[in-house]
Amino acid sequence: MKSRSHYRLLFGAAALAITAASAQAALADITPASVTAVVVDTVGGSSALCSSSGSFNCKSLGPASATALDIIIPKDDIYSGSGRATVLGSPEPALGTSASIFANQLVEGGGSPVYVAASAFLTYSFDITPTDPTIDIGSVPVLVNGSFSQSLTTGDENEGTMSSVMLSITGPGGATLYGLSNLGTDKGGLFSGSFDLTPGVEYTVSMSASATATISANEDEDEGRDAAASIDPLFTVDPKFDLANDFQFNFSSGVGNSAMTVPEPATWAMMLVGFGGLGAAMRRRRRARTSATAA
Repeated sequence: MKSRSHYRLLFGAAALAITAASAQAALADITPASVTAVVVDTVGGSSALCSSSGSFNCKSLGPASATALDIIIPKDDIYSGSGRATVLGSPEPALGTSASIFANQLVEGGGSPVYVAASAFLTYSFDITPTDPTIDIGSVPVLVNGSFSQSLTTGDENEGTMSSVMLSITGPGGATLYGLSNLGTDKGGLFSGSFDLTPGVEYTVSMSASATATISANEDEDEGRDAAASIDPLFTVDPKFDLANDFQFNFSSGVGNSAMTVPEPATWAMMLVGFGGLGAAMRRRRRARTSATAA
């Protein structure tokens, strides 16, 4: 005759199997993420694109992640620059962009401004479900927290050099639960929001980061423009909620929600400034070469 503990073990194993199967089914039903990372420059007319539907000049493209990279080779020794757009789906969704352009010498005779533009876009979906299938509740309080940065290293926003970020969370029918955009130039910091989610209902997150560096055709020698932007959100169940530990998030494939190794604002800044430093290095080499020639 089977003992009560034996049946309890069987029941527990069955409950775990049902929970795991439900989680896998929920994950399979989540709408796939849409990824785009693009860099365009009007100096040489080159571009780099990474997207869910196709790519070219794409450094890497994986589930919900991509990097588009464009380094402008000096054209007629007049302009040089660089651009990068990065989308990370995991361990936590994060976007980073940077753009730089420089005039190595004075261009006479006027002409249209030239620019480098880098943009990163990520749209993904998620829902929230109980870890115990017997839990039946109408709504769960959820928090979104994260960091963003928008910067112009040099230049004037009115000349076309700019940076921007956007985050939007929508529910069924396109109803907006949370949104932020147009935070202004040379700003950065933290953001937070709260809202209630219905278990088993799919929600959509749309986020973008864009940076454009523009320079006029009559800039002085060694004049340049730099721009950068980044954003990364994290979702958690409100810890004040009594059942906070009894719910889990299910995201589009390739999208994570772990804060353990997420790029912090300072890390993003180092990545973006370091990349923009390529243009500064170009200018230093240009000055060094010019000085050596003069000597």
